Amino acid sequence: MPRKSFCLISFKFKPTKAKIYKSLLKCVLDQSVTHILHVELIGQSFVPKLAFDQKKLFFKPTHIGSITKRNLTLFNTSRIETMFEWDIQFKDQHHNNLLSIDPPAGMLRGNEKIKLKCTFAPRSAKKYNLRLPCKIKSIGDNSKVFGKNVLMF
Repeated sequence: MPRKSFCLISFKFKPTKAKIYKSLLKCVLDQSVTHILHVELIGQSFVPKLAFDQKKLFFKPTHIGSITKRNLTLFNTSRIETMFEWDIQFKDQHHNNLLSIDPPAGMLRGNEKIKLKCTFAPRSAKKYNLRLPCKIKSIGDNSKVFGKNVLMF
């Protein structure tokens, strides 16, 4: 590098775990061991994590053909933006439109919460006990794989 010039150096931080990383970088200037610059590099990483205000979503007994609505709060307990998407799919076609959650997908900033509207519309008289997966993923994550939180219903 020519004299009296400068060079920008960039570092890519790609953590494998959610934790604080610290490392000491030794930079030798002018190819001389007497001109060593020590730079401490610090990075912190987080994983997306959502929580519900209830462990189970309970709907009071509802007449067939009518609907019951409940509110549920979804809270982003992490410090990073997190996308969520409800994965409500039933093997039995008879259960389609049994339950809906609005909004069905979205994004929450760190420590942000959102109220969800859950609508239950039974078509037959029976006791329902279901697991509702909520897929989650961080905004900067380019993978197509979502983590999952599960709400019991």
